[in-house]
Amino acid sequence: MSWLDAQSHCRLHYTDLASVRDMKDLLRLRTAADGLTDLWTGLHRTSERPKAWHWSQGAFQYNEGEAQWAFDQPDNYDGFENCVEIMVEDTWNDDNCGHNSNCFICYDEASSSPVMVSQSGDWLAAQQYCRKHFTDLVSGPDQHALFLQTFPVRSSPCWIGLSRDNWGWSDGSNSPFRSWESEVNPQTEKCASLRASGRWESADCGLKKSFVCHGELKTKKTVVKLKMSAAVDLNSPSPQILHQLQERLKANHLGHLNLSWKKDKNQCVFKKQMSSTMKGPGPCDAA
Repeated sequence: MSWLDAQSHCRLHYTDLASVRDMKDLLRLRTAADGLTDLWTGLHRTSERPKAWHWSQGAFQYNEGEAQWAFDQPDNYDGFENCVEIMVEDTWNDDNCGHNSNCFICYDEASSSPVMVSQSGDWLAAQQYCRKHFTDLVSGPDQHALFLQTFPVRSSPCWIGLSRDNWGWSDGSNSPFRSWESEVNPQTEKCASLRASGRWESADCGLKKSFVCHGELKTKKTVVKLKMSAAVDLNSPSPQILHQLQERLKANHLGHLNLSWKKDKNQCVFKKQMSSTMKGPGPCDAA
C-alpha cells in the first residue's frame, strides 16, 4: 500500500502507523516486522510543520531555555544547517549535517559517562558509531554538563546529539527519536520506511510497501441467524460447515472475518422447528 493507504488501514483496524520513542522501541518494531524489510513507519514530513530541534536520545525533550547557543546562532547559514557541534568555547553552533567534524561526543549508559571520539565523520556517522559502540550521542542538559566537566579543554568543535527537522509521527506523538540510514531527500521523499539494517530511509509516499501498525486490533462482534434444512443433528455441527462458510466469505473479499458458533444456555447452536407430528419439545427445539 502507499503510505496514506497504510495510514488509513492502521487507523481503521488498529490505532495508527507505528511510532518509535527509543532504541528499545525500534527493536520491538523490528521484531514485529518478523523478518520483513522496507516497511512504512508512521514518520513523515509535511511543509506545514516547522523544523524543531530534538535530542538523539528520544527520552530527552529540547528546551530552548537550556540551550547554549553562541552569539548569533543558530543562523542556518547555508539553509541546511540542521545539526549542532559544541565549540571550544563551550557554546553551540549549527552546521551542515554532512560536514566532517574532527570529533564527536558519545554517552555510555553502562558507565554513566561521556566519551569523546577523536575521529572525522559527519553527524549521521557519529550517531551510528555512538549507538553501535556505546548508547548514543550525548543528549540532554545533564549529560551535556557532565561532558563539560569531564572534557573541559578541546582543540576543535565536536558533534553533540542535537539536530532539527520537520518530520513527525502519524499518531501525533512528539517522540524526537530518529534512526536514519542515510541523508534524507526532503524534496520528493517525505515518508520513512524501515530497512533491513533497522534504520530508516526516506521514500516517495506513493510507493507500495508493507507497513507496521500499533495498538490493539479493533474487533466487532456480529450475530447472524441462519435457517437451514438438514437431516443431521446441527447441534453438533461439523467443522466442515463453518469452513465452507468461511470460504464463501473469502470469495466475497471478507476473509478477514472470523466465524464461530454461538451456543445458548442449553448449549444449543440451532433450534429445531417443531412439527405437528413431533412429541414434546426438547432443549434444542423451538417452542
